[in-house]
Amino acid sequence: MPETSPASKASTCHKTVRSGTIYDFDMQERRRESLERAEKLKAELGDEPITGTDDRIVYRFVKRVFDFAFSAAVLVLLSWLFVIIAILVKVDDPKGPVFFKQTRVGKNGREFEMLKFRSMCVDAEEKLADLKELNEKTGPVFSLRTRVSPA
Repeated sequence: MPETSPASKASTCHKTVRSGTIYDFDMQERRRESLERAEKLKAELGDEPITGTDDRIVYRFVKRVFDFAFSAAVLVLLSWLFVIIAILVKVDDPKGPVFFKQTRVGKNGREFEMLKFRSMCVDAEEKLADLKELNEKTGPVFSLRTRVSPA
């Protein structure tokens, strides 16, 4: 079987977007290849015990601590910018909240509450149903071109 370069493999991937998630149709093929590699490794190792797998617990712990510490440091270093953005959002619309909260779906289908600075009108989700027919994009994306009324 001829070898294919990574670039040619990437160009033959079949992906599509549904509900904001990219589905990879080649996943079954990769799972099959992964299982074949695992079987080949088992055959090579035989009954010999596998060592070194306990180190992953330490690695995961260290990685988790680093992720937490780095995120906290970035939040502290950029807090001045977040305060300025919050003030600008409040000045733009004094009656509305600074943050927009929405439920999103994360890894393994787990739902979580996402917070972001509000960049739309307060009742944007309620207005969405009325504006669906003006959507200029297809799929899960909603986009309207800003229309400037003549003066």
